[in-house]
Amino acid sequence: LYARAEFEKLLYASFYKSVRCQAQQRKAPPGMIDRLVTAGFENHDDDLEAEFYLIRADRSMPELSLIKSMYTSEQRRHIVRLLHRIEYDVVRVESTRSLWDEVTRLNIFPAYLAALIHETVVHTERFYRALFACSQGHDVYIQQLLHESAAESIDPVQQELYLSLQRECTHEE
Repeated sequence: LYARAEFEKLLYASFYKSVRCQAQQRKAPPGMIDRLVTAGFENHDDDLEAEFYLIRADRSMPELSLIKSMYTSEQRRHIVRLLHRIEYDVVRVESTRSLWDEVTRLNIFPAYLAALIHETVVHTERFYRALFACSQGHDVYIQQLLHESAAESIDPVQQELYLSLQRECTHEE
């Protein structure tokens, strides 16, 4: 018998991300919950009345774990820092130029960078708009990033966002 928190920990430990659980509850017979709590069971968020859980967990790409071995943790940390600087408009032009320098220097291919952006960036649309604005000469690479992101996304809303950004990047609005 596993509680919700244990399911979440197990999924995260198995490299899933964005784990969401929704309890399907059934009222326990009167006094049952009190007896279970007295016996030592915890009842966080009425877990003891959950008959079953609906769980959604996005897969974390195993290829990303493998690809991580291609770059040092310092290199990855630097790239992630640049992504955040672009996303949050911290010396954006210089940060974008530094990102492209790293992409060239390390031969980072679009599938890897797209996966890293997906894992790192919170404000996807804002990030890509900022990237477009400061990345003259990198349109083809950005197209590939968006193509990879749309292909890997399991969320139809996210897929449409990537495709819309891709059209915008090619000025096909």
